[in-house]
Amino acid sequence: MLTAHVSSAQAAENTPKNVLRLRFDTLAVLPGTNDVFVNVYYTFDAPKPHDFRGYNAHFFFDSTKTRILDFFTEGTASHALGYQEFNPKPPEAAAVTLNDPGHEIDFSSPVLFKFRISLPLTLTDTAFFTWDYVDIPDYFGVDSIILENGWVRVQRPSVPVELSTPRASIQADSLLSVPVLVSDLTEANLRTLRLTIHVDSSKLHFEGATAGLHMNVTAASALGSEITVDLDAKSGETVSGSGMLATLLFRALPRIDTVSTKPSDLTLRAFNSDALLGTVHSTTDSIVVYGFKKPDTVVSSVQSPDRLMFRVYPNPVVGSLHVETGLESTHLFTVYDASGSVVAAHEGRDWTWNTAGIATGSYFMRAVEQRTGRMQVASVQIVR
Repeated sequence: MLTAHVSSAQAAENTPKNVLRLRFDTLAVLPGTNDVFVNVYYTFDAPKPHDFRGYNAHFFFDSTKTRILDFFTEGTASHALGYQEFNPKPPEAAAVTLNDPGHEIDFSSPVLFKFRISLPLTLTDTAFFTWDYVDIPDYFGVDSIILENGWVRVQRPSVPVELSTPRASIQADSLLSVPVLVSDLTEANLRTLRLTIHVDSSKLHFEGATAGLHMNVTAASALGSEITVDLDAKSGETVSGSGMLATLLFRALPRIDTVSTKPSDLTLRAFNSDALLGTVHSTTDSIVVYGFKKPDTVVSSVQSPDRLMFRVYPNPVVGSLHVETGLESTHLFTVYDASGSVVAAHEGRDWTWNTAGIATGSYFMRAVEQRTGRMQVASVQIVR
């Protein structure tokens, strides 16, 4: 009698062989599904004579995750086999069939047999079916058996995502940081992702990007109007939380007149195959670029231009940077470098920051009004 085990392998020979391959279904079901049919598929590559008319198949299942209810041969290759017995006693099920000589299985069906299972409504992961062994008498003409395990997995629902960029204003020939805000990504199982957005390159030049939500920027580029930022989660973890997904840094090109431009086609794409990213909805607001006819007020902000929360000047800065809010309330100012590390902080209504000892480069200043929690982000360029 030929017995096949999952780990067994038969050495190749020059003589032809009749090879039987068996595999369980691999199914993904929606949460709350509790009645499932599992097929056992087969292929029979048989260059030699055979009389394949029965089998003794044993496999394991986890009774804490599934309960086998019935065994079916109707509509399968085994439907005409005269003797049929099925024993689903945990942790192992056995399917035994046999027919008279000369009456083989029905090779027109790709399913050898099937069984019906019940899943607990509380199941949130995977129920596996693993082969123990399959016995077939030698005189049935089956020389080799290859076995493949299967499973039923509860499919987690995809997570819809909201993306947005706020209204912003910038003086021509100055730097502007635009945050990209995102809804909660905790359940989306994202590890690597790509952010894309289109911006009018005749008005704004893309300078770079920094990441939020404990991520890293692995690549950032602009091709015409399309900006692409690749991000991945730190330490191989998945992205969690909501808030600032990334901050995009632009330089407003020199111009005389004041213009308004609106980014478009803001979207997010997952790169890891097991991500649960659903429909992405995005909204973008306008960016106002003030020409040189406007009084010399160099501000980079994400607030409506008729109600700026703070002024930053001179920008770019060589020595001391002045920050003015024009309000009586206290603010918490925090300056970050391109890697997201804090390089300076101050609490007060206004601030004069001595940038001596700070390396040349682009920085982001966040100002939070402590009374209201209102936040703005400004770009700061330090030159030497």
